[in-house]
Amino acid sequence: MATTETVHKLLIGGEWYETGETIDVTSPYDGSVVGRVAYGGADDARRAIDAAEQAMKTPLPAHKRAAVLDGVAELLRERRDEFARTIAEEAGKPLTTAGMEVDRAVQTMTFSALEARRHDCGDCSGRRVDHARGQLADAHFGELWPIDREVRA
Repeated sequence: MATTETVHKLLIGGEWYETGETIDVTSPYDGSVVGRVAYGGADDARRAIDAAEQAMKTPLPAHKRAAVLDGVAELLRERRDEFARTIAEEAGKPLTTAGMEVDRAVQTMTFSALEARRHDCGDCSGRRVDHARGQLADAHFGELWPIDREVRA
């Protein structure tokens, strides 16, 4: 199996950085090194959690989330063979099966983009009105509250 010398950086808070440590990714098929990636420790995990919490304070509107997901689906489509080869090497599975995983990832991103567009959140406060049930729903926590007739109309 081919060995890649590329060391991937960690992406945290929208910035790429080197951790100074790497780990080898080995093939379960023959134990050969198929990649080398940046190793993240506890401090890196804390940074990632803090960055995620900060990002959630101003979530992207649904149409922008959909655009990001569409972009991911397109990149997966364009680089299908590369992703399939990487999956096959690191998981020790047939290339055909790995290709089906990439295809499934494209479908998942595409479906998620469609759902983001379908989810009309208005100001993206996380609340939506379920007219059929006469309830106001908090999309983040799944809580439901009865609403009055004026809101349903």
